Amino acid sequence: MNIFVKAFIFIVAVFITNFLVVGVAFKSYEAGFIVAASMALINVFIKPIIRALSFPVTLMTLGTFPFFINTFLVMFLSFLIDGFVIFGDLLFQMIWATAFALILTIVTVVLEQVTGYDLPGGN
Repeated sequence: MNIFVKAFIFIVAVFITNFLVVGVAFKSYEAGFIVAASMALINVFIKPIIRALSFPVTLMTLGTFPFFINTFLVMFLSFLIDGFVIFGDLLFQMIWATAFALILTIVTVVLEQVTGYDLPGGN
């Protein structure tokens, strides 16, 4: 049950972030659910491998490199998923993707703190 609640929190966080960041949009609710599910799967299976491999770069950049990983993840998903759009040319797409990733992280942490599901053994 805990994983379903965390998945629901992440889906809600993706939709709230979409509402807050004006340079990113979903063409439909289905596209939003596909983006949220894709991001959740990537965060569970692929992101730990990427973080382990990029640990030296993370140390050299004093911990800011994971934000770039999240930015490229958002840009990659906008390229793959037809209903997920980031507006502007490449520079503005990177700016909007960075804003989306940063605000998504903040919204997810706040929702997890409010609901009490922030720890692995949470409610």
